[in-house]
Amino acid sequence: MAELNQNSSVQTEAPLIVEKDPLKVRIKNYFKPKGIQLDMLRYRPNKGSYLFGLLAAICLVVGFCTFYSTTGVPHDASKFSLLGSKKPGPWLGVDIVLNIVMLLAMLLTAIKMKSYSLSYGYASIGFGVFQSFRAFLLPLSLTRCEAMKGGVFTVIVIFYIISGVCSILAGFLSIYRGTALREYLKTVKPIENEKVGK
Repeated sequence: MAELNQNSSVQTEAPLIVEKDPLKVRIKNYFKPKGIQLDMLRYRPNKGSYLFGLLAAICLVVGFCTFYSTTGVPHDASKFSLLGSKKPGPWLGVDIVLNIVMLLAMLLTAIKMKSYSLSYGYASIGFGVFQSFRAFLLPLSLTRCEAMKGGVFTVIVIFYIISGVCSILAGFLSIYRGTALREYLKTVKPIENEKVGK
């Protein structure tokens, strides 16, 4: 009877404790994946770049809506000056068209970066750099001539810079992960449904 109790007793094992890599190592591995992570990229879309690209577009829209819902053509344009021009009206029209074109281009870029596109990764970095500095063109000129309030200008600067940073980060993710994946694909046979774009 004692033997039966000894045989039927359940032996519990200590649970395995898996140590996680430090955050710095995980970030480095995300930008430059190795081993099995590279093989997994063949089947998985580049969600990081896609989500950062969408966030950049959303921040652009919020900044654009804040700009044009609170600011109009100044009544006294004598203080307005942008690249030597004293007329704000045409610049407002150019800015509206520019915002629409940039929004469409950023959405297209986000979709293409989902497939680890290198060329659209570079385009995303370009959009991000421009987006980070564009608040200091027309919005700053309108603030100087008192057509835009300082608080509104601050909000626009914040959203445009966040948009630019997200766009730059999306581009770098697409370039680094896309380059690592392409180098890996040179060493293996191609398969169906690979998630690699141009």
